[in-house]
Amino acid sequence: MDKEEKRTFYLELGKRITKHRKKAGLKQESLASLISLSRTSMINIEKGRQQPSIYLLCEIANHLNVTVTALVPKLIRSDEIRPDWKKTIDTQFGNDSKAIETMNRFLFDVKTPK
Repeated sequence: MDKEEKRTFYLELGKRITKHRKKAGLKQESLASLISLSRTSMINIEKGRQQPSIYLLCEIANHLNVTVTALVPKLIRSDEIRPDWKKTIDTQFGNDSKAIETMNRFLFDVKTPK
């Protein structure tokens, strides 16, 4: 897994935690307190900046009353992206990491069933 794939994975994980937290009617501070974290750590997890341990992920899922698999996104490796798509992405976006991240998220959404 390269750096960009890892970043996309944790961003998606954070989005899923946020979605299920809101669905459960919890604020960031409340969930953080339940799992003995600071609100700042909870924010960082939801933004994809902090990588939760497996144990912490299980705790989060437990308090949100969902399975861990509901939170964890499917990995998409760059070698799974069709070569012609990868070439187009590289040609169109070059070194624009923000645009590449957006495209990776799009490809992730297309590939992942909701």
